This record gives sequence, C-alpha cells and structure tokens, in this order.
Amino acid sequence: MPARLLIIVAALALVASVCLAQTPPNKPAPPADKKLSSPAKDKQPEWKSLVQQANEAERKGNAEKARALLDKAYRLAPAGEDKAQIAFQIASVCEKQKAYNDARRWYLQTIYDAPKGSLAPQAKQRMRAIPDTRRPAAAGATATGGPSDRSRPK
Repeated sequence: MPARLLIIVAALALVASVCLAQTPPNKPAPPADKKLSSPAKDKQPEWKSLVQQANEAERKGNAEKARALLDKAYRLAPAGEDKAQIAFQIASVCEKQKAYNDARRWYLQTIYDAPKGSLAPQAKQRMRAIPDTRRPAAAGATATGGPSDRSRPK
C-alpha cells in the first residue's frame, strides 16, 4: 500500500510541475502610454495647435499658410463657439487678401456656427462693411450694364 501511495504522490507532483511549467511567468505590466498617463488638460487638442500655428504664420505675413492651417483647424474643431471663432479668423484672413466673397461666406458661417455667440454681431457688421463684388449695381451699374437710376443727374 505505501508503494501505491508513493506512486499517486509522484503522479500528482508530475501533473503539478507540468501545469506550473505551462503557466506564463508573471510579467510586469507594460509601461503606460505617455498620452494616456498625462493629464488631459496638459495636452491641447490638435485644432488648437493648428490655430496657434496659423496665428504665427499670419503674424509672419504668410496668409496662405495661415488660411490652410485654419481650414484644417475648422474641420477638427467642435461645433459651436470654437468653430465660429475659427470661421471668423478665416474670414478676416480672406478679407486681408481681398477675397471678399470668401470672407463674406466665412462671416456667414460664423453666424451659422454660433448664432447667439459673441462673434455673430461682429460678423454681421463685417459682412456689411466689406465691398460686395457680386452685384454690378455695387459698382454703379444695373444688371443690364447701363448706369443706375441713382447715378443719373436730375
């Protein structure tokens, strides 16, 4: 009988060693991703970085680069006041470049993005102030090409 017990114990020891050999060793946890470990407020959204880069490009006189960066920032920005702010900046850049139709469109977009926002009244004012190149009457002529009634002497 003791021999039988010895065989059973040996068999159990063999099974236990096989099971332990198949268990993966305890590995330390992988290092946390730096992006996840840093607080969210330290990492600003990409669209804000693009706006800062655009401001720097505009300050250096590179309006084309500023416009491209602002266009990308606009696509990435969250809806509402943030998008309206970027749209207003794009309109301002367009106005400086004398691209008045684009400026008007972006001022209108500012109003659509945040109709009750702080920039809506300014956008309306700027839309009225920039030259309207879409209508011939703005240049003193009618749609038929002749002088307007207001330009005729009485």
